[in-house]
Amino acid sequence: MSLRAVLVAIAAIVVAPDVAHACAMCFSGPEESRKAFATTAAFLTLLPLGMVAGMTTWLRSRAKRADAEEAASRPDTQDGPQSPA
Repeated sequence: MSLRAVLVAIAAIVVAPDVAHACAMCFSGPEESRKAFATTAAFLTLLPLGMVAGMTTWLRSRAKRADAEEAASRPDTQDGPQSPA
């Protein structure tokens, strides 16, 4: 897309905001319908984000638990190797 086409599109959106409203259903009709569309759009946007955040949190907690279990099962070698006395 050329720079000129981008500038024309931006100018059309700024000058004629009705052109930017691509969905006739979302911006016309009763107020109740518009609220329902907005609520549904918010739900469908936030649901996957919440699922990703939940899965990330769960995986991090599993990784921390696995690291703690691995550290607990290792012998204590902080002082270095022990020489026979």
